[in-house]
Amino acid sequence: GYVLCAALLIRGDTQERVLRMDGELRTVTSSVQRLVTEEGGVVNTRLVADDPFATSCPQFAILPTPDRQFDPFVSKQPCVDLDPAALNGFVMLAIETETTRTGYVPDRNDRLVRFLVEPFRAPSGQYAGAVVALMNPSDELAAHRSWTLQVLAGGVLLLSAAGAGAYWLGVRAIRPAANALEQQEVLLADTAHDLRTPVAGLRAL
Repeated sequence: GYVLCAALLIRGDTQERVLRMDGELRTVTSSVQRLVTEEGGVVNTRLVADDPFATSCPQFAILPTPDRQFDPFVSKQPCVDLDPAALNGFVMLAIETETTRTGYVPDRNDRLVRFLVEPFRAPSGQYAGAVVALMNPSDELAAHRSWTLQVLAGGVLLLSAAGAGAYWLGVRAIRPAANALEQQEVLLADTAHDLRTPVAGLRAL
């Protein structure tokens, strides 16, 4: 029972932290998309450059599709050591499936980076590119590991307490039977003694 409960607690914590990270990333991608314009059939990111998101974390990039070329835009604050262009494959997958894509990718030092790719359309209705938001999940992952250890430690303590309680209850349950057995042994010893005394007297006759 506790193993299942612990597994559900750990899984719930994982989902909660992922949702929190993805919510933060989605706030960036949605806000940035509203600042992307199109002039003469060309995507323009001039308004994005002046937005506070461009100088804060999470880091983001605006990347084009192969058939809608424009200069990619990368936010100025380096929050992760990852080239956003490395996510071009996820950009194409998000556009092909017309869905937002999320996941983890390793950075240049093999540390995990959480990403969210959200495609956007040009006024013509065709997909023009995607906004890629990136963040360092190390704090959330460390907190999750700490939570997992606390749950496991709590399980060990609970099982130890349950074992000690079962032992104590077992001792209390067995004690009356042990006392009764001891009394029977004493009674048998006294009876044997009482029987030996007349027998010894008869032999002496």
